[in-house]
Amino acid sequence: MNGDLKMTLQRQLLAVNWICYALIFSNIIYGLAVFAILQKLPPLHEPALDLGWIRPLFYGVAFVSVGASFILKNFWLKNAMSQSIPHQPPSAPERLNKLQSATIVAFAFCESSAFIGVVFTLVSRQAQDFIFLGMLSLVGMLAHWPRLEQWEEFIRMQTHAV
Repeated sequence: MNGDLKMTLQRQLLAVNWICYALIFSNIIYGLAVFAILQKLPPLHEPALDLGWIRPLFYGVAFVSVGASFILKNFWLKNAMSQSIPHQPPSAPERLNKLQSATIVAFAFCESSAFIGVVFTLVSRQAQDFIFLGMLSLVGMLAHWPRLEQWEEFIRMQTHAV
């Protein structure tokens, strides 16, 4: 890997890391907001609010969102070698841009799980819903966390494939 490409990779990795930190920070802000709001809301005294089928629906959407982040990122990266110009594979910087985009999109999908947790916690008024879905979001984000070695390997693998 030449010096210019390595410097570009490090700059893009740093930019993605900052975006990832911001998305994790948003989960923390969601949590603080949820717990502050729950302190102010009166408890539900209505047994008529049946959340029986709603909870599995919200949890299912959250799990699908995190699962989709892995499927979409994998699909996106497998297609990173697709030809943008006929008979000419994409350059290393183009592939690096695709890797950067795939990582950010995967993080956004994972963050949606925490947002679903916020919405459902405000409906159920039970903090454990946000805690569980927020943790699901964070686990997904940590699994997608951009690492220099992985990015270098991806570019090296793609370069050798060309």
